[in-house]
Amino acid sequence: MKIAALRVPILGILLALVLSACTVTLVSPYDEQTDQMTTALQRAMSLHFEELRGAEAPACTHENFRGFYRERRVEIGSLDLRARSIPRNSETVAQVEGLAGSLNALEQIHQNAGDTCLSAARLSPIERGFQQQFLAILTLELAKKRGAD
Repeated sequence: MKIAALRVPILGILLALVLSACTVTLVSPYDEQTDQMTTALQRAMSLHFEELRGAEAPACTHENFRGFYRERRVEIGSLDLRARSIPRNSETVAQVEGLAGSLNALEQIHQNAGDTCLSAARLSPIERGFQQQFLAILTLELAKKRGAD
């Protein structure tokens, strides 16, 4: 009778010790490459918006920026591939997908402008949207870094 009474507390203590030794990770760890790639992409996009604001026709047309859009698609594709290769990284993957969609939308707006320049009033909300997306990606990565410390 006494042995049976002792089993329950001992099993409970053993179970608590085993569970406390386990670490459950719900999101991926911090990835320095994702941080660096996102920061470099943000810088390139900020420079792009500055160039668009300062350009006059015909230098401001989409035709003169095709290479820029191609390079950014490749960079976002690399970032997407990296994000997808990391287990439990679905939030970052979704954010990078949103960034790719925003770049495609910006390029379409730029193409549709034809021979006219995009105005500062038109560019400002688009740029703010990009900055918010970059901020979300970097905030998540830095939160992962703080969580690992």
